[in-house]
Amino acid sequence: MKMRFLLSVAVAIGCIGQAVAADEQAAPTVFGTVRVQQEMLNNGKDDGFRVGQASVGVKGALSFDEFKAIYETEVEFADLANPDNASDSNEARVRTARVIVPTKNAGTFVLGRTASGVWADSYGHLDLFENTENYNPASGSYTFSSGLMGQALRAPGVAAWKSPTFGGVYIVPAVLSVNDSNGQSDDVLSVRAVYAKDGIKVSASYVGVDPSAAAGKDYERTAIGASYKADKWQIGATHENNSDHPSGDFTVNAIAGRVQVAPRTNINLGYFDKDHDNNALDNSAIIGNVTYDLGGNAVKGARLFLEHEEHDIDANDKTTAGITVKF
Repeated sequence: MKMRFLLSVAVAIGCIGQAVAADEQAAPTVFGTVRVQQEMLNNGKDDGFRVGQASVGVKGALSFDEFKAIYETEVEFADLANPDNASDSNEARVRTARVIVPTKNAGTFVLGRTASGVWADSYGHLDLFENTENYNPASGSYTFSSGLMGQALRAPGVAAWKSPTFGGVYIVPAVLSVNDSNGQSDDVLSVRAVYAKDGIKVSASYVGVDPSAAAGKDYERTAIGASYKADKWQIGATHENNSDHPSGDFTVNAIAGRVQVAPRTNINLGYFDKDHDNNALDNSAIIGNVTYDLGGNAVKGARLFLEHEEHDIDANDKTTAGITVKF
């Protein structure tokens, strides 16, 4: 069954009956992130000062009477900003290129390359740190802290539908094409159910990868996440199970939290434990940082940070200190 085709038809159905007239387009918004940092690494790379992130994007909305489409593109330039490195692709790369179509009664449709919704809902409460996003130029994927979790941070070729929310509950089925040369259109199927209300969030997700995109294995990944967020603190945990992963079966248990210790100062701390069938791939890590807000907020603002990762796999250890600016 061609779920990509069905989801595309669903987008069209969701828009039927919405009259198209003169467009009303507000000026697009330019946004971005620049993070510069001093690094102390334990993986054979040089310690030193480098650009951790340099991304620029454009987003906006286009309306035709009752029809509305939200668009967003974002490009990463950090590899170009730093000296050549064997592990870098030395090129700009697209982080996001998506169209979001919200409807009045039929939910919301998302198409394109986007931040992973599974990650946001089932793992987002763990993502409290400044420098834990890793890019693999061979696969073009973004992962969390040297692959501690199996779930990728960003997803290409997405066609997803988010249901209307009832009593704080919504569901999101999606189909992804992650390989354009394997003769298989629907490489990944996923679905998640989420409850989010009054600071509480609980999510259960399933991801199934076609054998042609997973070294011939019927790879499946399930995750359960739960979190609570208050004004000055939050805490959350995730259990992830990876069955028939190309590297072997493994599970990950993680917990992370944040506490505001002063009006502009936060401490974030997390513990992650990866139990792999191949003992050589076992890993656990403690990740912590202290951040000081210079002004603004999480969307537009600046903050100083000091962060450390301590892994069982010593090569993954690193300490960074720097400044993050979002505009």
